[in-house]
Amino acid sequence: MTKYLHLEKRDKEFEYCGVHVRDATDGIYVTQAKAIKAVESIAIPADRRRSPESAATAEELSMFRSTNGQLQWLAHRSRPDIAFGQNRLAQRTSRLTVPDLIDANKLVDYVKKNVEGGIFFKKHAVNLKTAAILAYGDSAFANVEGEKSQAGTVLCATNAPEQVIDGRFDLQVPLVWASFHVKRTVRSTLAAEAYSISEAMEHAQFLRQFLQELYDDPTTRLRSIEDKSATRRIVAVTDSDNLKISLNRDSGVVTDKRLRIVISMLRESVEEKENCVLMWTRTEGMVADGLTKVLPALGMGLLIAFFASRRAEIPQSQRKRQMGKPSVLLTSSATRSTGASRITAARVSSARRVSAGTSISRGACVSTGASVSAGASVSTGASISTGTSISTGTPVSTGASISALSRT
Repeated sequence: MTKYLHLEKRDKEFEYCGVHVRDATDGIYVTQAKAIKAVESIAIPADRRRSPESAATAEELSMFRSTNGQLQWLAHRSRPDIAFGQNRLAQRTSRLTVPDLIDANKLVDYVKKNVEGGIFFKKHAVNLKTAAILAYGDSAFANVEGEKSQAGTVLCATNAPEQVIDGRFDLQVPLVWASFHVKRTVRSTLAAEAYSISEAMEHAQFLRQFLQELYDDPTTRLRSIEDKSATRRIVAVTDSDNLKISLNRDSGVVTDKRLRIVISMLRESVEEKENCVLMWTRTEGMVADGLTKVLPALGMGLLIAFFASRRAEIPQSQRKRQMGKPSVLLTSSATRSTGASRITAARVSSARRVSAGTSISRGACVSTGASVSAGASVSTGASISTGTSISTGTPVSTGASISALSRT
């Protein structure tokens, strides 16, 4: 490889294009201490600070471009924790004012407080040949220049996506991250979230095809690689409950035609043949949240822990919920025993149990505390309310309503 591609092999510890790589026993550390120390603050005279509405001068703009370019290099290579701040500054370039110069200096001060900060790739955490792609997508509504919405994506490879969502960040290898504004000015949080998760899914589809090509025979045709790549699972994660609801309904939820198209694309992406699922987590468990807005140190801790491959404590109530065409929606603490069927658009919510052999049909709703036992059948549109118990072999027909505390 080194001979035919004219590559130079380096071991243990080295610098490459301003990135310091250290190959340790437990993993690979990527930092940029020298590049961080070289970042220059912008000189702002005291009289300029007293004019917060003043536009930046040509000289200040030149210094800002230089400083922001240095910050961008860090954000894209080893410091995802400054990605949002740097991207937000870049959006201000055409309308630069004195407060923007001050914000740039604050970001420089922040990054210089931890020159050894970076990314850690844990060894033996993942078998890349069989790993799934886990993709987080998040968005903050109308919070940046021009009333645009800021989006963030984080993707990793893992053999245990559900455990990673629960905070086992030591079981993944980070691959891609990005902080960017949604090109369209959107009218709702739902639209912003839909665009961010759509972007995350597109990245994931590219990555799984890339990994398939990496392990496939070089003579394999691209069409064959694309088909075989679908055997690698994609798990996308959102913290938008509205997106979950819209994705699991066929119509009547979204009035914006452009947004309906994006929702339809997402719905097709999570069909069973695509081997892709969408899961929900609360905002406190959303890794990409720190790429969409300024967070306090505690909130940014989740993003930093992820890229340090460190475990994070995420409460049980924040665990994921799967959504998409191939399955019943199982929300927090719901359980499904082996053999229970899962039909499109059926909903089984908190503290409900669906036992072995049970059939839950399209549109059926099983409410809080209800229990559906082995062999029971709940048909289209049936509603089972709080505290209800449906026993073995009992049929509940289309449109039937079983009220709270009733027993069959």
